[in-house]
Amino acid sequence: MQSIRMVLNARVFFTMALVAMFALIVVFPTADQNISAQPNTVDICDRTPQIEEAISKATSQTNPPVCEDVTSDQVEPTSEISVGGDRMGS
Repeated sequence: MQSIRMVLNARVFFTMALVAMFALIVVFPTADQNISAQPNTVDICDRTPQIEEAISKATSQTNPPVCEDVTSDQVEPTSEISVGGDRMGS
């Protein structure tokens, strides 16, 4: 029985290695597709207690979130908050 000796061309080997890596990346993606994006929170915890409470109430009428859980999407529709009886600039 004779043995067969194969000599690999370096350029062919490198090309085949790149094709194999590309195929693995396409077939087996590394990131989980079910991960949802985290909402952007807004730091209102350092505000005065009255302002913090007013912002929390403005973001949700039924169940106001705690200051750490307020997101930018919740605050965006709010354009004005009145705290106390007087408005500034009136």
